Amino acid sequence: MGKITFLILGGYGGTGKLICRKLLKEFGISIVIAGRSIQKANELCSDLKSVIPFRWKKCMHCQK
Repeated sequence: MGKITFLILGGYGGTGKLICRKLLKEFGISIVIAGRSIQKANELCSDLKSVIPFRWKKCMHCQK
C-alpha cells in the first residue's frame, strides 16, 4: 500500500483534534487539516508537535 494522506475538515474542534492525534500517534500517516482560521491552524499544529513529534510541512490559509 502506498502513502496515505487524510484530509480532516473542521480539524480544530474537539473531535477533529482527537482524530488528528489518533491518526498521527497510532498510524503515523500524513494529514491535512482544513478550516477557516489560520490562527487556529497554527495553534493546533503547535499543540500536536508538542505532544506527537511529526514532520512539519506547512500551515497556510486559503481565502475565497
